Amino acid sequence: MKLKSYRFNHELFLQDNSKLVVKNFKTWLDFETKKELGLAFEVIILNDDSENYFETFNVKIRNWTLEKNNLKIGDYIQIFDIEKASIFGQYQNEVSFIAKIKKVEVSGHE
Repeated sequence: MKLKSYRFNHELFLQDNSKLVVKNFKTWLDFETKKELGLAFEVIILNDDSENYFETFNVKIRNWTLEKNNLKIGDYIQIFDIEKASIFGQYQNEVSFIAKIKKVEVSGHE
């Protein structure tokens, strides 16, 4: 993923990569205590004009459970109320958000 050019300006990143689709989701657990913190969504970028086309990243949502979840794999989403945006990895080429997401309609897609 080409992240260094964003230095990490998450607003610019999300503006340039606005077609986001749920690829998968699972329970988000605290690494040490294994306490359930919410849900972690794997999101795929579908902007075909983006250098990040078909790249994936994670969005974690606090206090969200599988029972509360109304999103499905394949739903287009929008990220908002960003608590934290991080880049990480050996080459600083991975991104993760702690935020909220909502389903959106995308022109030409159901």
